[in-house]
Amino acid sequence: MKKIIKFRTFVQMFFLIFTILSIKILDNFISTIAILSITFLIGSYICGWVCPFGTLQESIIKIRKKFVKKTYNIPEGIDKKLSLLRYLPLFFAIVFISDTLDAKRIMGGLLSGEQLTKISLFILTFFLILSFFIDRPFCRWFCADGGGYGILSLGRILTIKRDTKICINCRKCDKYCPMNIRVSRCSDIINPRCINCLSCISSCPKQNVLNIGIRDFSAKYSRITFLFAIIFVIWVIVKFLN
Repeated sequence: MKKIIKFRTFVQMFFLIFTILSIKILDNFISTIAILSITFLIGSYICGWVCPFGTLQESIIKIRKKFVKKTYNIPEGIDKKLSLLRYLPLFFAIVFISDTLDAKRIMGGLLSGEQLTKISLFILTFFLILSFFIDRPFCRWFCADGGGYGILSLGRILTIKRDTKICINCRKCDKYCPMNIRVSRCSDIINPRCINCLSCISSCPKQNVLNIGIRDFSAKYSRITFLFAIIFVIWVIVKFLN
C-alpha cells in the first residue's frame, strides 16, 4: 500500500507540473469519456489523483502536519450541510454550461495569462489559506466538478470495503480521511465525497480490514446504475459543448 501511496503522489505531481506548464493532456471529448467511464467504474479518482488544486491543498496539509499534528475540523452535522454547497455551482455549470468555479480551469487560465474574474481568484485564495486549518475544504464544500464526479461515483462497481468482523474500531480511518467520511461506520464506502486517496487503507493498523473490492449488489443496483448512466450521458454532453 505504501508503494501505491507513493505512486499516487507521483501522479499528482505529474499533473500539477503539466498544469503549471500549461500543457493540456486531458482536455478533449475522448479523454472526458474515458475519465467519466472510469469514474463510473471505480469512483472519483480524478479529485484524489489528478486535480492540481486538490494537490495544492494536500501539499499545504502535509506542510501543516510537520508543525501541527492536530487536524482541525468542524462538527459533522455542519460539515454535511456545507458539503451540499458544491452542488449549487454544479447546477449552474450544467444549466448555463459554465465552468466559472472550476478550480483546474481557473489555475490553467491564471498560468497562461488569461483574464480571470476577481471572485474566482478570491475563492481559490481563500480556500488555500483555509487548507492550513482544515483538510481539502474546497473539495469538500465548493468544487462543482467534484460534485459531478461524486454523484457519478455513487454507481461505482469497485469500492473500498471494510471487514466489520476483524475491524478493531480504532477509527484511525475516520481521522485520516481528508474528506471527513466516517469510514468506520461503513461496510462499503459508497460516498459522493470519496476521492480514492486510499488514506483510510494506509492508516489502518490491522491488515486486511480495508481493501478494494466489488461492492455488494442489491435489487436496487440495476435502477441506480441506469439513473447514473443517464447522468453520465448528460454530463458528457455538457462537458463537450463547453
